[in-house]
Amino acid sequence: MNLLPISALALSCVLIAAGCAPGVKTIRSRSFDPSSVNRIAVTALSGPNPRAGQAIADSIVPDLMEMGFTVVERAQLEKLTAEQSLHLTGAVDPATLQEVGRLAGVQAILLGDFAGHVEKTAVRRIARARPRLRRPGRAVIAGVREDYMIDSLSLRLVSVSTGEVLISSTRRNSFPASELDSAIDGLMKSMRKALESDKR
Repeated sequence: MNLLPISALALSCVLIAAGCAPGVKTIRSRSFDPSSVNRIAVTALSGPNPRAGQAIADSIVPDLMEMGFTVVERAQLEKLTAEQSLHLTGAVDPATLQEVGRLAGVQAILLGDFAGHVEKTAVRRIARARPRLRRPGRAVIAGVREDYMIDSLSLRLVSVSTGEVLISSTRRNSFPASELDSAIDGLMKSMRKALESDKR
């Protein structure tokens, strides 16, 4: 997975693990003062399904607003980046971040990615018994069921001025795509806890 360059200061970070959803790891940079960032933009998550990446990005906007951030509309951000031929997928160089920050008037951008695989399972059924032969029914393969499994889901809030990862939340244990909403909720709750940890 491609990551943005992280400054030495960002390497000394706060790990928020207690009370998080299973498999979720959230880290906040010690240098990150949440009060210094109030306006952010959210990009579509990069992954094997662009539509899913857009849907995930849109679904977390209400959570970010509840955390106190002002969020720039994703369509507006995409229009700005398209007009300037800027790309916000994968590794983003600091110059691009700064330009996007200037154009959109934001202090940070939420980037993310997800990866997965298709899991195939043989579907079996019991064949009818044959009374005349006095044999019980037996299991036969009736088909193959395909389930999409998500192997990793990651969100990163990145400073547009420095390229530093301010806070990162990741879930790496594999889970069915049907549990995606629950997994996103877990990431957002963990991020909220990390942001509020210095208020205690």
